[in-house]
Order: sequence, then structure tokens, then C-alpha cells
Amino acid sequence: MGYVELGRVLVPLNCFIFWKKTRWKPDVCAYNSLVDGLCKSRMVDDTFRLLTKMTDMGISPNVITYSIRLVLNETFTI
Repeated sequence: MGYVELGRVLVPLNCFIFWKKTRWKPDVCAYNSLVDGLCKSRMVDDTFRLLTKMTDMGISPNVITYSIRLVLNETFTI
């Protein structure tokens, strides 16, 4: 069981921030995992910010990213 399932999405988020300060460049899979966790934790603003950051960093969304985005839009927009 991962941190998100345990309700501890901030742990991977903090790791992600730390790793980005090193030479590690997250890929679309890493972004998708974190975006999904933020979405499931109802951290909507953080989710949208991370999706924007992902594309700003030159990471192209894939079908999984778009699926998460679709769920996010359907669930949290009015």
C-alpha cells in the first residue's frame, strides 16, 4: 500500500520537490502518480498547479494524464 492510499500524499509530494532540486528529472509516470494522488486527496488547486508545471517542464501528457484530468474536471468543476 502506498502513501496516497494511507492518506499521506504530502510524503511523495515532498520527495518530489526534493528530487527536483537534484539532477533527477521526473517523467510522465512520476507526474501522473503524484497528480493522481493529489486528485484522490481532493487537493484540487495543487493538482491543477502540478499539471501546469508538468507541461511547463516540457513533459507531454499521455492518455493516463488525460484520464486523470477528465476525472478531475468532472468531479470538481461546477
